[in-house]
Amino acid sequence: MNAQRRRGIAGWLAPAAILAVLPKCPACLAAYVAFGTGIGLSLSTAAYLRLALATLSVAALAYIAAKRYRLH
Repeated sequence: MNAQRRRGIAGWLAPAAILAVLPKCPACLAAYVAFGTGIGLSLSTAAYLRLALATLSVAALAYIAAKRYRLH
């Protein structure tokens, strides 16, 4: 497997993995952040963070898909 193909797979894998493990409720995200880093988040901040992560992941996947299918 060449390096370009590996980068392509990694490009798909990172945003897809974020969407797969992103908790559905803001309270769970706040708990995971607090457990992993020791930093407490309010529920409203966790809700905005969850929305931002989901939006960025979907946008990254859409960009990668558009770039791939535009070239072929």
